[in-house]
Amino acid sequence: EFCSLFREPLLKFALKFPTLIIEFFLGHLCEPAVTRILHSFLHNKDSTLLKESLGSNHQKLISSTFIAQVQATAGVEETVMQKKMELQYQGIALCHFLIEQDDQWIKQKTMLVDYFKKIWNSEAYLSQISKDTLPLSHWQECTMLAKCLLVYCKHHKE
Repeated sequence: EFCSLFREPLLKFALKFPTLIIEFFLGHLCEPAVTRILHSFLHNKDSTLLKESLGSNHQKLISSTFIAQVQATAGVEETVMQKKMELQYQGIALCHFLIEQDDQWIKQKTMLVDYFKKIWNSEAYLSQISKDTLPLSHWQECTMLAKCLLVYCKHHKE
């Protein structure tokens, strides 16, 4: 996947329509292959337009990750919870990435920080991160969330 010959042409195409591409990716964050492509695009040195589009569309980021409604398939509650956990993780990871690029980005995003605080203080999150069943790829979630909150606190000392 990372060695695909189509990766560079796909990125060039994506850069022509950054807003539409970001909306597409935000709508498919539960799909691991799609999120890997998004993260590889964002880490590319030529993806400035995609980064700007993602950063300027924080309302869509919030609605796609932290308050997204996950469709239940055949009443499987565990699958719904896993999808919600994945969306939450992707939201935190994307925000963390944007903050690493520009720590001023979070300065005025109080609604986003409210979701971060809500997650940080929730009993469900505490029990989720203390379980041994947490996927290996999500072990960094707590650290990324703490760093996001610390950067915001650095700008708002009150």
